[in-house]
Amino acid sequence: MAYTFIMKQTTRKKDLHVRINNDLYEKLRQICFYEQRTITEVISRLIAEYVEEKAIEELDLTMPMLL
Repeated sequence: MAYTFIMKQTTRKKDLHVRINNDLYEKLRQICFYEQRTITEVISRLIAEYVEEKAIEELDLTMPMLL
């Protein structure tokens, strides 16, 4: 729940467009319905968890990259 609060406080956001298999989308939509969350909330949480996990595994990700 704290993660959702933090996300709502953030004003700068980027759009992310992805294409996924229709069957996967339908499963995701059903999960979101049962959890009473938007697809954006669920995907944002999953991405944040993945990035945090990778940052712990690979410490180089904690340093800002110059692109």
